Amino acid sequence: MAIEQMMTRERLLALLEKIKTVKLLMVGDFFIDQYIFLNRSWSEISLETNLEAYQVQKVRNSLGAAGSVVTNLRVLGASVEVVGMIGTDANGWVMQQLMDELGIDRQNLFVHGSIQTPTYIKPMMVEGDGHMHELNRMDIKNRQPTPPELVLRMNQAVIDRMAEVDGVLVNDQVQEAGCGVATDSLREVLAQAAAQYAEKPIWVDSRERAALFRQVGLKMNLSEACRALEVDVEINPDPAQIARDLFAHNHQPVLITLGEKGACFCDQHGCGIQPAPKVTGPIDVVGAGDSFLAAMGCALCAGASLQEAALIGNLAASVTIQKIGTTGSASPAELLTAFQKYS
Repeated sequence: MAIEQMMTRERLLALLEKIKTVKLLMVGDFFIDQYIFLNRSWSEISLETNLEAYQVQKVRNSLGAAGSVVTNLRVLGASVEVVGMIGTDANGWVMQQLMDELGIDRQNLFVHGSIQTPTYIKPMMVEGDGHMHELNRMDIKNRQPTPPELVLRMNQAVIDRMAEVDGVLVNDQVQEAGCGVATDSLREVLAQAAAQYAEKPIWVDSRERAALFRQVGLKMNLSEACRALEVDVEINPDPAQIARDLFAHNHQPVLITLGEKGACFCDQHGCGIQPAPKVTGPIDVVGAGDSFLAAMGCALCAGASLQEAALIGNLAASVTIQKIGTTGSASPAELLTAFQKYS
């Protein structure tokens, strides 16, 4: 197990201040989270189908998946460049506007006519009594292989920007193999970059294919970690052993998020569990993993140890899960407040 380590408020303040000077490259699948609020009391009966026609009260768009991570990075004060792809559709335009509002460098966010801008459409029904609940989500994703010319452009962008950034975060969200940003060739580019820039943190968060990445740090939840090792999560495996096995396989640091139990970390200095702050009241876990990745990545680029980064990631997640009905983020002030309660 790792040596017990206590973070002081002064240390956290120093890291948060350093994060303001950090420049990160965010590579991955950028989605729009589109919340469509429906008002039941406004519903009409369609003359054509005789079915209830839902009436839209308002629409709220935010950045999701890799976009949720960059939102968190900007809220923490880091500078961000992105590498990804969007379509020429309306949601592609929305994506660009949202990034511009956050001051994100999107010169390597490539627009292509054959791409559908990935979107999670989340209908939220407001009932007559004011109660709100989510209806079936609708997903817009690309289910055809990423065009070769786009793959080449994104790979080259990563190669070109490595010398100019302090670290890289990768969000591999798309479940369909070869249909997102994280292709086989990108994984090879990342492995080569990790060898050339060994001092720079390169971390990957992959839903389905963590086992295919080499020479990079792996951030995942327990289910994803078990999938990478082909272990049945239903047998309640020991997270610390899973982390040790992953580290032994990849020889790179591992962070496994465990929800309310915190996060398990493992690197060449040892393994351990970093407990999470206790949270009471209603929670919404949407975006918790993204806020953890952003805070953890910033902290590592600012000089934090892996255990310190796990703590800061836990603090960020504990803040965002208390923001109901939105893909939340955590500011430095909110992290300090959460730390004060935690310590």
